[in-house]
Amino acid sequence: MAKRIIKIFFILLLISGVVAYILFAIINKPNSEKIEICQDIVFDIVDDSNLTFIDSISINKALIKAKVYPVGKFMYDVDLEKMEKTLRHNQYIDSVECFKTFDSKVCVRIKQRIPVIFVIPDSLSDGFFVDSHGNFIPPHTYICNILVATGDITRDYAKTHLAEFGNFIMNDKFWNNMIEQVHITKTRGHEPFVELIMRIGNHTVNLGSINDFESKLNRLKVFYKKAIPEIGWNRYSRLNLEYGGQIIGTKYVPPAPIPVAEKTDSVGL
Repeated sequence: MAKRIIKIFFILLLISGVVAYILFAIINKPNSEKIEICQDIVFDIVDDSNLTFIDSISINKALIKAKVYPVGKFMYDVDLEKMEKTLRHNQYIDSVECFKTFDSKVCVRIKQRIPVIFVIPDSLSDGFFVDSHGNFIPPHTYICNILVATGDITRDYAKTHLAEFGNFIMNDKFWNNMIEQVHITKTRGHEPFVELIMRIGNHTVNLGSINDFESKLNRLKVFYKKAIPEIGWNRYSRLNLEYGGQIIGTKYVPPAPIPVAEKTDSVGL
């Protein structure tokens, strides 16, 4: 009986030793991030084929300047939160996400701000882009088919009314191909007055207040599709949408021909 108890004791002792060893091995297992070196940084820039506000070179420079560039560091020391915070200061970036990969790399996923209108106020020598959320984007060599707004424009008007209008135009294929420019003037007690400059025809369009612009443009689209095929694009010099339920057209009057001076000959006697 005593021998059996001793045998069971040693078996339990052996099992306890094995369990203790496994636990010790797990707890003291080396953290791979503490010994692995970041080999590369990979960029995933959304819409980089259409937008050229940022590229991998400018991002690398920003990370190096902020001393958070990951390549060459231990993966354990790579601070993803600081990298994201650094890049969010870039006015061309809408959102950023950084994460580590299993092959000792850091991936940076970036979504650029998408401009919907380029604003050139009378009060500024340089213009600026505005995205659909009303965020200002600094001037850039970015070239695209984008709506331009000029005139007496405040920053508050640009980030609210023009951002909404530009977003609507950009996402409507018909109007994006039709409207080239928006010009703002202040009339009637300093209320912004909107004039549209079209790509087709010799006419401009008086939108009046930008309020209820969708209804006004729907009315104009019906006019274009039903009336223009009958009368042609050059019948009017101005179309007025200010007044609800109607379109008032001002007929185009060709400029008077410039008189040609009669040729005379001088004969000496």
